Amino acid sequence: AGISVLIGGFHVSGYLSMISEVPRDIQSLMDDGVTIVKGEVEETWAQLLQDAVTGQLKPLYDFVQCSPDLFHRPIPLVDRKLMKRFAASNHGTIDCGRGCPFNCSFCTIINVQGHKMRVRSAEAIAQAIRDNWRQQRVNYYFFTDDNFSRNPQWEAIFDALIALRENEQIDVIFMMQVDVLCYRIPNFVEKARRAGCTQVFIGMESLNSANLKGAGKTQNKACDYV
Repeated sequence: AGISVLIGGFHVSGYLSMISEVPRDIQSLMDDGVTIVKGEVEETWAQLLQDAVTGQLKPLYDFVQCSPDLFHRPIPLVDRKLMKRFAASNHGTIDCGRGCPFNCSFCTIINVQGHKMRVRSAEAIAQAIRDNWRQQRVNYYFFTDDNFSRNPQWEAIFDALIALRENEQIDVIFMMQVDVLCYRIPNFVEKARRAGCTQVFIGMESLNSANLKGAGKTQNKACDYV
């Protein structure tokens, strides 16, 4: 049809960051003229659009080393027309931060987003949730941070959510991903409860200490799981 197509995200970014050869499915896309975008694009999207408009798209763009500062970046608002196509139209997602300080060998996060934790401001997150609630009645979120408990802004974000729930009667609830040691962080569990956390993904991976060591997940101790 003569339409320019770009594909990015964690499938292509993770594969291209973690293995030396271009996988067959990604190479097949490139052979068909699809442009592959590796990494985050907040600071390079304008370049991609300009190349598309002028017919100068490259087969591959690598932006993994161009990690954007997220603190004041706008958060996409939920599109009501789009959400009506899903079973639950009150759901939304926000990446409150990106990156992870740990060294798990299997992880695409550290290979695509890096070890440095980059975060959004608590005020921006609260405003996005407030706007989504008022305009679309979205009140359930998945915070997509790979490890929310290591987000340096976690307490400020929880405090902002608590204020929304207790002062503005915005009944926001959410699920998050954390590591097994998060319970040791003072006030983390209690504030998560007050902020509206109802579900948690916990990165355990294995009960076998040798397997944890082999995968570079040395921060986990199987004895702590109980």
